[in-house]
Amino acid sequence: MPNKILPPMHIVLDVNALDTLLSKPLAKKHIYCNFHKAYLTHAHLIKLTQLDIQSVSFCDGHTIYPNHELTRLRKGQ
Repeated sequence: MPNKILPPMHIVLDVNALDTLLSKPLAKKHIYCNFHKAYLTHAHLIKLTQLDIQSVSFCDGHTIYPNHELTRLRKGQ
């Protein structure tokens, strides 16, 4: 599926679905996760940053912004 026709928001039901989604090009996209933020791993954070994901919201009310200047991972983290 060409990136041009993918919606700007992706909904994932579990961590396995997130892993699958993160194997695709997703720059500038938003993700809603139907699981709690606590299930997110450091490896997920690195991948979200590398893919230039804009935001990730969770069903427990948390939202992260992986590439925001105040919250992004620093080199070496």
